[in-house]
Amino acid sequence: MRFETKLEILCIIAFLLSPLGSAFELQVSDGNGVSESSTDVKYGAAAEDSVDHHVKISPAEAEIANSYFGTGSLPYATITKANTAKGLSSTAYRSINGKPKYSTWRYDWGTSTPSSSTAGTGVGTWLNLDVHNAYSFSGGSYGSNAQGDYASTTAVGSSPSGVAGASLSGMSTSTNAFTNSVISVLSANMGTGSSHVWFDSSSKNKEGEYAWHWTDAYGTTANPAMTVSPYISASAQKSSVSVYGYTEGSFGTKALLRTHVEDKAKMYGHDGTYYSGIGEFGYQKSNYNQLTGSVSAKADASNVYLYPSVTVPSYRTAYLLDPYRYEWVTKKGYADWGYDAFYALMGKQQAVTYYANAAVSHSRVGDMDNYYISTISSHMGPNAIEVTRAADSDRVVTGSELASMFTKNPQGLIYLDGCSSFKPSATSALANAVKNKEWLSAGYTYDVNAKGDNLFMSKFFGYLANGYTARNAQAKATTDVSNSLGVSIVPTWTPSNHDFVLL
Repeated sequence: MRFETKLEILCIIAFLLSPLGSAFELQVSDGNGVSESSTDVKYGAAAEDSVDHHVKISPAEAEIANSYFGTGSLPYATITKANTAKGLSSTAYRSINGKPKYSTWRYDWGTSTPSSSTAGTGVGTWLNLDVHNAYSFSGGSYGSNAQGDYASTTAVGSSPSGVAGASLSGMSTSTNAFTNSVISVLSANMGTGSSHVWFDSSSKNKEGEYAWHWTDAYGTTANPAMTVSPYISASAQKSSVSVYGYTEGSFGTKALLRTHVEDKAKMYGHDGTYYSGIGEFGYQKSNYNQLTGSVSAKADASNVYLYPSVTVPSYRTAYLLDPYRYEWVTKKGYADWGYDAFYALMGKQQAVTYYANAAVSHSRVGDMDNYYISTISSHMGPNAIEVTRAADSDRVVTGSELASMFTKNPQGLIYLDGCSSFKPSATSALANAVKNKEWLSAGYTYDVNAKGDNLFMSKFFGYLANGYTARNAQAKATTDVSNSLGVSIVPTWTPSNHDFVLL
């Protein structure tokens, strides 16, 4: 059925009862010549299910509002507001795979005309959603504008086949699109899923900045995953994007906060000039321990930024710097040690911050001293570390600079992973900047093979995360690289009478 009307209000109430099952689709659209709202509603009701449906239309403002409640399933459907003259669009959507009669749901959604002090009127959609005992659900909103900005937020929950164990309470989302920006937000009281439940936000723009965040939890049929009071947001505008995620508590066999940001900042490699900056944060809890915290992130034309806020002991912090990732991994296909180490350490419940390519700067090398585990893999000599960030007037961190940066003693592990970083015999300017200030420091007294070194670092952190001490992890990784590539990678450790193991 399709309804198009110039009446001020149109209300439709549809109750569906069918002896053999039924299906129902309703399309409504209205516009005032400038902007247009439309909704496409689908129901997949079984014999025992019912639907109560109300539609309200305001033609003068080109607005539509709907409210519904019922049982069973809701096939994917949308509500949209667009202004084609301005190139604006906003959409809210929902989808529920439910068990007949057993699964219940209630939601309402609508369109709006938001106002901005800098961009005038825009277009918006909103959705409120409650789901109980479904096989799966998804709901969210997204929007875009003519200059290429995009932002979205979504909630998803699922259960194993045949298990109606996914629920969502008090979810509210909205997306507003203006000529100069797009903003999307989502919050809920609680989400659960026997397989998983996650809350995801993302944003991007035409200039190549991109960001996403998810709050994710996995569970079992006997003990579903649960996330309490999630809040996520995303925004995009010219030359800038951002995301944010928070949870009061997330529980599951595995629960995590993940955030990724990237840009097209200029970087200098040894083989060419590239345009890439990456930032990544991850923190994980296991065995239904409570995960609480937030992460905000931003990417702009010149840099990426991560601002995690999680309560962890100092020995649960890790920091990875990978300035030559584009050249070594993307271009040459070497082992992706940075992400391998990221996932290995996150699996050990470390709060891991990772920067790559142009995102590695002088100041971020100095930040290594604030973490229990830290490493940088780069081109190095005995007296300096190279970084690729083009925005720095000097892309070299000297040993004396490093010594002034390293003033703390977190009793952890620091690894200067680069050729000749500890030459000669661990008394180089770089080695002297870090040794005896950490529990265990590592570097090289010779020119290492870069392909072998990337593979070694991937293997080393894998073994470290599996309970091996640093020295034993080195021995295992050295054997793996020798067998695979026929090269030897043996770091020098200082002090020589200590070892390190992840707690």
